[in-house]
Amino acid sequence: MIDQVPASARPGTGENAKTVQTLMGHHSAAFTMDQYADAWPEQIASAGEAAARLLLPSVEKAATA
Repeated sequence: MIDQVPASARPGTGENAKTVQTLMGHHSAAFTMDQYADAWPEQIASAGEAAARLLLPSVEKAATA
């Protein structure tokens, strides 16, 4: 198992939660994400922006016009 500092960096660099869960010895990937998701606020923001672009394409066009 790995220590917590590298674990918090892995999903932020693209490692999937299941892999980190296995390395950390957590009982579920959901638990892993609950523990470390707040370590990646930039990814949370970019995911929200991507979802908005998909769901609200007119807002994107208005913002760039």
